[in-house]
Amino acid sequence: MAQDEQVVEQGVHTYSKVDHYVPPVEPKVVQHLEWFQDQKLALMMHWGALLTVRISRILGIK
Repeated sequence: MAQDEQVVEQGVHTYSKVDHYVPPVEPKVVQHLEWFQDQKLALMMHWGALLTVRISRILGIK
């Protein structure tokens, strides 16, 4: 890699360019990618039990 070539440009990696993208043609891969694009990521944290123990310790309740 040349010294003047930047790997990250404004927070985006420059390893592959959009014009060099080769879309998949295998039906199973295309189907999986379509499914994956529809998925959402969710994270739910419930602090109820921990909070109850913490408050009871603060208040001195056993």
